[in-house]
Amino acid sequence: MLRDFDVPAAAVDDVAVALSEACSNVIRHASGTDEYGVRLSVSPTACEIEVRDLGPGIDRSLVEGADDLPVEIAENGRGLQLLQVLMDELQFVREDETTTVRLIKRWDGLAPS
Repeated sequence: MLRDFDVPAAAVDDVAVALSEACSNVIRHASGTDEYGVRLSVSPTACEIEVRDLGPGIDRSLVEGADDLPVEIAENGRGLQLLQVLMDELQFVREDETTTVRLIKRWDGLAPS
């Protein structure tokens, strides 16, 4: 879909990998359900993705210190680092029994077709 909007190829690739990683994390770490939702919005200069599940959330210290993950997590837990490198913003929002991972990728404005 992003290619149809003429989003730069590098941004499309980053979004595809980040979305795959975020969804994989939900499948591996959400408890009590295997259902989740994805919302994607695109503007001429950015893409925002929200992946929402009913899981317990993530320890915020892992997000804030993803560059210094403990060895036992780092070997199998590079997903947060990957998301931070690929995307311009990464947020975890916990509310009403849901966890939302919000990913934002920006690029130079697109010329109107």
